[in-house]
Amino acid sequence: MVHSPNVVSVDFVGNGDFPIPPELLDRLTEIELKLIEGGRLDARPEAAGQVTAGKLRSWRRLGQQIGNYPGSMSYEYLHVVGRRRTLHEIAMFAYEIEAFDVLEWLLPTLEVLDEVYRSKTTIDSEGLFYFRKGHPSYWWELRVPDDVGLMADFRRAYEAGTFR
Repeated sequence: MVHSPNVVSVDFVGNGDFPIPPELLDRLTEIELKLIEGGRLDARPEAAGQVTAGKLRSWRRLGQQIGNYPGSMSYEYLHVVGRRRTLHEIAMFAYEIEAFDVLEWLLPTLEVLDEVYRSKTTIDSEGLFYFRKGHPSYWWELRVPDDVGLMADFRRAYEAGTFR
């Protein structure tokens, strides 16, 4: 199946890679470099052009692993969840500078990955993640995984005062 930069399928998302369409690589590199130089993206300047694809791979992998998450500590999970914020920042900056070509590729990709994450998480009704409250658009930070082992780890950390 050939994939247009504007069409994302679950098959594409599941194949393990997020190639940046060649026609977007220079633009995306410029966006990432501006965010790095402006202190809005924590990466080395030489990483510009690779950050988005790497964060997309991490976000995809997390969605695939919920229910059998290999990390032994809840903070590892939270670290990966935090990578979604970077993708949000990249999308917001692309919008600010009217890089609609990048958004036409990035937003459908995120939507597919976000749907996988939503399907394997629920709203944090226990308040375990309330310490992470940020901007209301960071919806992913207010959801907990449907993963018994990971939730037990979160509860232990919460009771120990680690999350407060």
